[in-house]
Amino acid sequence: MRPWRRAVLAAAALALLVGASGCGKEGGGGVDFDAATLNVPADLGGLSVLLEPKATEKLKTSNKSQSYVADGAVFALRRGDELKAVLQVALFTADARPDDDEFRRTIVNQIGGFSGQPTKVAGVPVYATELNEQIFYVWFRDRFFETLSVRKSEAFAPAAERVDVKALLQEAVSLKPEI
Repeated sequence: MRPWRRAVLAAAALALLVGASGCGKEGGGGVDFDAATLNVPADLGGLSVLLEPKATEKLKTSNKSQSYVADGAVFALRRGDELKAVLQVALFTADARPDDDEFRRTIVNQIGGFSGQPTKVAGVPVYATELNEQIFYVWFRDRFFETLSVRKSEAFAPAAERVDVKALLQEAVSLKPEI
């Protein structure tokens, strides 16, 4: 399996981590959405955005009794055939506490550890953490938990091939998913 194919599946697995510290309730309070309702554009930061059906299905079929994730979608961000980043949008269950700083830090720490204060991007607190040679940017909005993962090596790629991670993050955080 190619490393970035694993990264897409790892993004879906992040949602499974969300439940490791708590016990989400079955389902999401009757709320269901599909990727089309998220208003994710076809292009982010100059990269093509494509729904990843297998990773999304894995996210949707995770053990709901052990997770705070009710639903979600995983998107591959590509330049041509090359996977450059992964965006995950997950809807929390009704018993999640995304407005609680301790809850948010617990979620972020389960992904890869975090210390310090989040950085504000487009007015939204964004946590950055590293795992498996990737940088995960994590933010919370209303009942949503979102992540953008980018390879650490992207910062050292030749200029013509490099992703402007700052601009990409700004665009991703500016999206406002709705249910």
